[in-house]
Amino acid sequence: MLGVSLICRNEEKFVEGCIRGIFSQSMPPDLLVVIDDGSTDNTPMIVGKLAKEFPIHYEMINAPRIFKGWNIAVAIDAGFRRMMELREVDWIIKIDCDARLSNSHTFELMIEKMRKTPKLGITGAFFGKKMVRHVCDAVRLYRLECLKEIMNTNKINPGHYPLMHGADSLAIFRANWLGWDCEPTDVEYIDLRPYKRNLWQWYQMGWFRYHNGFGLVNSVGIAFTHIRESPIILGSLISFLSWAICHLIRGKIFEDDYRDFMRKEFDQATVDGLKKLVRAQEAFS
Repeated sequence: MLGVSLICRNEEKFVEGCIRGIFSQSMPPDLLVVIDDGSTDNTPMIVGKLAKEFPIHYEMINAPRIFKGWNIAVAIDAGFRRMMELREVDWIIKIDCDARLSNSHTFELMIEKMRKTPKLGITGAFFGKKMVRHVCDAVRLYRLECLKEIMNTNKINPGHYPLMHGADSLAIFRANWLGWDCEPTDVEYIDLRPYKRNLWQWYQMGWFRYHNGFGLVNSVGIAFTHIRESPIILGSLISFLSWAICHLIRGKIFEDDYRDFMRKEFDQATVDGLKKLVRAQEAFS
């Protein structure tokens, strides 16, 4: 069985199109759980109307707004746990309201990929033909066994999805550490609302990378990778300084073996990326 979890807050512009797109799939979900994180617009009314047409469970929560991004993680966690309570599903898809499924076989293709690859724990669609194709946050499929393992090994909030900034990235990292593969399905979605970080989110990015064990090599490489993103230079500089401050303080919230795993994986990935860049430049010259 397939379940879909949709998180929303003041999404009257996008929510109906998103829901109709979900149920227009060649493999529609057995249940859509909609978690509303305190909408004050017409979102509840729109979802209520659609619940008369489709199998939808709608629930309003008031997640604490500690920092931007943290309340979203609370809502995602609520959606997953409610789905597990209401249905015995094999697969759970998390989708954002501002994602449009341009391919009517998106869910079917992702599940087919999962069935062919027993150790594939997380897959998803991608957006942007020129960007690196990784498992994006907006349209993501979890194998239930993998998701439960991520939640059950969460020592900070046992039994919950990661409740912090960067929760979706952390889920990928933890899945890799636990021995699961995570890779995208070759199917594209449309992002109707491009993501932009504010200065606080740039700071959180450095904090997140430090606590997940990212080393100096990777942190410098990432700073250069993001240097052209808005605000130009300043954002990546703040992120690196945040990482450096955390490194000096030396606090940690995750297991040593997990952080060692992450540092080795991403330092090597950075070195490999730089080698490819050098080879490309040599070939061009």
